[in-house]
Amino acid sequence: MGDIGDFKNQAFVLPDPDNDILTLMKDFKAYVDTLITEEDNAADVYKNWISRKSDILSGLTPFEYIIEYAEGGKSFEKYEKIVLCMLSHGIFSLPDEVLDDFFSRCEDPAAWREKILKYCLANIGSPDSDISVRCFMLLRRLSDTPGCFKEAFYPDFISAAAAMMDENEDYASEILMIAVAYCENGFERTVEMLSEKVAAKAPLGPIETKLLAVLCIEDKKDDRLYAILRTLVKTADMFDEELKFYFTLVKDYGDLRAVSFMRTKVGQMREAYLNSDANDEKAKRLFDNAYHGDCVIRSLGGAGLF
Repeated sequence: MGDIGDFKNQAFVLPDPDNDILTLMKDFKAYVDTLITEEDNAADVYKNWISRKSDILSGLTPFEYIIEYAEGGKSFEKYEKIVLCMLSHGIFSLPDEVLDDFFSRCEDPAAWREKILKYCLANIGSPDSDISVRCFMLLRRLSDTPGCFKEAFYPDFISAAAAMMDENEDYASEILMIAVAYCENGFERTVEMLSEKVAAKAPLGPIETKLLAVLCIEDKKDDRLYAILRTLVKTADMFDEELKFYFTLVKDYGDLRAVSFMRTKVGQMREAYLNSDANDEKAKRLFDNAYHGDCVIRSLGGAGLF
């Protein structure tokens, strides 16, 4: 997308909450403070909050308060402001019924969603940490609204994750998850890219490694992904800490066929350990790796070697 990098220079910026929006946020915090039991918190908190009347909101429900703030829903600008503030600040969010109503009043929901996406991708990793974090929160919640992001945005998600890697690795992982799960053909593009890298024996960088981890928890089976894991396990040095990570990915992926190549690898490691000095640091590391692999074999239903 050629205009992503320059989108931060365009007129749109995330709004700050005014006193009315701060009152709505105060009401949500007050409601959360009433949630005491585990059952209370397991419920749909936002849906339950939005429909009950509140003294803080002068007897209105939060939904009624939002509509009144937006001048009966006629002021799209004010409705947009409250939506953007609630979706981009910390613990706050809005249930589907409010977002559905908002999008029903939006002239072109797809274009609006794309505009906000561009802004978020352009400003994640901004030197202004507040803007960066708010853009991440908004992007994460935007991904939960109906519809996929266009495939053309896939590389921009990857770039945004790279920009966040040093500042917040967890956020970078979440952005990559969005790229895989919510971009058109995101899963396919990721598998294809990693397959080519592994086939070329090219090292996997931090982004590729995290993408691989995301693929393995997506609960989708693909023979190319299985082949990637098999190759990485087979070719990894048995003393390398990275091998333990690959073993974990095999467990996350959960393909029972992996028991075969896992037993081959762990069997080689067990033999090497038995022929080494048990007090040697390398031998201890080898045993730790092998035992971890053995646990994965058992978790997949195979017979362990230890």
